[in-house]
Amino acid sequence: MKLKTLFVILALLLFFSTCKSPTSPDTGGTSQDTTPTTGTISGTVTEAGTSSAISGASVSTTPATTTATTNAQGAYTISNVSPGSYTVTASASGYIDKDTSITVTAGQTATASLTLQADYSGSWSGTTSQGRTIAFTVVDNAITTFSFGFEVSGPGVTSSGTITINYSTPHSISGNTFTISGTSILTTWPSTIYFSHEFNGTFSSPTAASGDMTFTLSGGTSGSASGTWTANKT
Repeated sequence: MKLKTLFVILALLLFFSTCKSPTSPDTGGTSQDTTPTTGTISGTVTEAGTSSAISGASVSTTPATTTATTNAQGAYTISNVSPGSYTVTASASGYIDKDTSITVTAGQTATASLTLQADYSGSWSGTTSQGRTIAFTVVDNAITTFSFGFEVSGPGVTSSGTITINYSTPHSISGNTFTISGTSILTTWPSTIYFSHEFNGTFSSPTAASGDMTFTLSGGTSGSASGTWTANKT
């Protein structure tokens, strides 16, 4: 009996030394830490003047993380970003790059939405509803030269020609619109005639623009004309 009892005791000791409690998993003496260590950057990229979403825009950060591309709604997300300060830059073909500064906090989403100004720089040409030409040059999104053909009829006189304006201080484009206006002296015989003009323009894309125009004669005679114009980047 003693030998049998000793055998049972040894068997039980061996069993309990090799088994683990199903309710007490071995954690190696340490607890699992679920505190987030990274954050997220998200936002949208839109067009200045129209607020239209820009899809396919590239969004990057400095210091560098993952580069994201905006979807059809202009939205993007950059995940697993280490906490800290970043400069977020958005770029797209036909637009001027834009950046903004943000701070990323672990476990939170930092919002960086950017509005891109379309890059209208280049030479533009088109026609007016009078069948005349219109042309202008844009440098750094400001108009440096503007020329247009015209024809205005008044009592006893019909004036036509081309006026070219060179801006020593470039004429700024506001958002996606501009206004060109001024007054010129057309002739001094038999008396001075003044020609006033105004062109309103809207860029519908980085390569297309349109607007309306008004011409007015005053002084030695009076008359007016109005119409529309369209132009494309060449």
